Amino acid sequence: MRVAVYTLTMNRLLYTQQLLLKAQQMAGFPLDWYVFDQGSTDGTAEWLVSHRSCFKGMVLWPQNIGICAAHNAMAQMLLAQSCHDLIMKVDNDCEMRTEGWLKAVVEVCSAIEGGGITSYAVSPRVTGIGTPVRRIKQEVVAGHPFGHTQIVGGISMCVPARTFAEFQLPKIPGHTADDSHICRWTKEKGGVVGYIEDLEAHHFETTIGQARRFPEYFAGRKDMQHALRVASAEQQRAK
Repeated sequence: MRVAVYTLTMNRLLYTQQLLLKAQQMAGFPLDWYVFDQGSTDGTAEWLVSHRSCFKGMVLWPQNIGICAAHNAMAQMLLAQSCHDLIMKVDNDCEMRTEGWLKAVVEVCSAIEGGGITSYAVSPRVTGIGTPVRRIKQEVVAGHPFGHTQIVGGISMCVPARTFAEFQLPKIPGHTADDSHICRWTKEKGGVVGYIEDLEAHHFETTIGQARRFPEYFAGRKDMQHALRVASAEQQRAK
């Protein structure tokens, strides 16, 4: 299988630096890594350009067009190349902590396809999130414990390239996530959704922690502003 991994960036250079170089070194499997920056103003674009040799392709978009629109643009660019079997989005606010993580992802995806299932959305187990995803059942796939779930977060989601030949995310502005749309579509197709539980992708600081560090990044998200107010009130009560 040939794998394309891509990352969307918009500011938060610290996270991008923590993810990209280390994750490639630990992948354990050949890959083409792409990056799509959405108008960063904190030096992210400049850092990416200075490390251009680490990436197969790079798009520096002049403004933030939202997660779904950027995802669609990147997926269409990769499909036009017609040379990848798997496409995996890895968010810049996570860290791959398991050596050989991509090798294991490919092993699981190959086994799923070998069982006659052509639609799937799989991910390493994600730590550092406020509400862990509930496992429906567990089995062993290609020697890895695999937990079936209703959804896997978009933090590190891998799907067949053919998925994006059949499906596009709705054109929703802002920070609206892509994971629920893809997982729902995959389930409707009779596919498999779940986490490879002996792999770890760690989400930096939880979303609440990120919002405290980078308030400007989350300024347009009403749900995050509400969550921050609730968290602040809980902290005050605890005091």
